Amino acid sequence: MRRFAFEHLMAWPAVFGLLGAVGLSCTRPATTSLKLPPVLDLGNLAAAPAELVGPGTLSTEANEYNPSLAPDGRTLVFARSKPDFQEAHIFISRLERGQWQAPQPVPFADARYADSDPTFSPDGRTLYFASDRPAPSRDSTRRDLDLWQVSWDGRTWGQPQHLGSDINGKGMELGPSFHEGYLYFSSARRSGHGGLDGYRSRLAQGRFGAPENLGPELNTKASESDLEITPDGRWLLFWSDRSTGLGAGDLYAAPRTATGWGTPVHLPGSCNSPQFELTPTLSADGQWLYFGSMRSVSEAAPNGILNGQSNLYRVRLRPGKAPASAAR
Repeated sequence: MRRFAFEHLMAWPAVFGLLGAVGLSCTRPATTSLKLPPVLDLGNLAAAPAELVGPGTLSTEANEYNPSLAPDGRTLVFARSKPDFQEAHIFISRLERGQWQAPQPVPFADARYADSDPTFSPDGRTLYFASDRPAPSRDSTRRDLDLWQVSWDGRTWGQPQHLGSDINGKGMELGPSFHEGYLYFSSARRSGHGGLDGYRSRLAQGRFGAPENLGPELNTKASESDLEITPDGRWLLFWSDRSTGLGAGDLYAAPRTATGWGTPVHLPGSCNSPQFELTPTLSADGQWLYFGSMRSVSEAAPNGILNGQSNLYRVRLRPGKAPASAAR
């Protein structure tokens, strides 16, 4: 059985080097403007069926993953690549008259470099992503992924900015997301527990600080990646290739506790399959879980789409009672 963490790391080999200090002007996303959705108990979900998103348009014969919706729910970005996550690029699509339109590469794309793992900030004005493009004080021979951000006003994109040497270490950084003043992400740096580990970095005075590991309650000797906090702050979503899953990688959710994060629960029903599930994210209203999956069974899938590569899926979530341990 394939282990995705190693495939992802091999796709962009890490050439270790020391990054120098980089000046950075960060846009702090608003975090309180959205109406919070009903509280969800992700440990007790109904087994809703998984829907293929945009079959033939967004989900194709290529490898698609890392969907992220803008707050309006009508703009979606995702990553598309060749097999084994080679030559990844970011695409954007609009929902018009109930149909996702043909996705287009984002204007800041550069065919010479890999861009991946796009995630909108809660206010939709900033896109975080991972890229192997060159940055100031970065060894030009390195091709591992660092974290970047780019501004967006709904029509016009800014210039991508490298998030600096405090966040971007000697290993690979992946799967960024922003919640209540912190950037959450995964990294293969040597200070972790093994594979990819989950970290967070606080945004203060326009700069992200030194990352902190999220600890052994979340991180294991396996890989944990693509972390995202639910809008109500009570759960942390991620994928892992730990041995408790059904396949090469599965989706999990860890409840927030008074001291950090509790024991992760394996998401039930059609959220997982014997194949590899990755890159979970929620719609702004909290009603839909979006993710990538390499599953080979799906309804209404045109010929050629279910070919062993990742496609985009969503599962409708049913509101439930919050766990007693969740911090408010």
